Amino acid sequence: MYADPATVDPNILYQGDILEDFPFYILDKPQPVKKEEDGSFSMEQQTTTTDLQVVGSKTQRVILLSQTCDLQRRNNVMICPVHELAQFIEDNTLNADSVKSIRDRKNYYFFYLPAFNGLPESIADLQTIIYVPRAVITAHILNRIVPMSDLGRHHLGWSLANLFSRPATT
Repeated sequence: MYADPATVDPNILYQGDILEDFPFYILDKPQPVKKEEDGSFSMEQQTTTTDLQVVGSKTQRVILLSQTCDLQRRNNVMICPVHELAQFIEDNTLNADSVKSIRDRKNYYFFYLPAFNGLPESIADLQTIIYVPRAVITAHILNRIVPMSDLGRHHLGWSLANLFSRPATT
């Protein structure tokens, strides 16, 4: 599933790379702001669709979902958050059947990530995909903690195909 980090070119981003401490946006309750003439910002109560919005972010693990070739040439790339599976189990967010379904790769909304090299057993939340500028990803390339093998990228691509196209099952 994973590649030995020592065998991966540290200057190239690959689909399936997992980055630590990446600023992931939280679009919960955006606060409108107005840019003043002096360059400062002030909070506004009334907004239009063109106003700036303050949104939150937190640092967390993310996985690169865009294909490797797109990570090299596109201006924006897809990522999603990676969460420790144990937290979902402790919070009773997932029951035993759901966890089994995720581990067996039968749940289209989560991509199962077995524990490896300091990465605890985790899930990539495919329901929370966002695009970010490639330059932001590149600036965090040293935060890569786990690269995927070709087999791992194949499984990830299969999961994304199932998520987006929902092929018929036989």
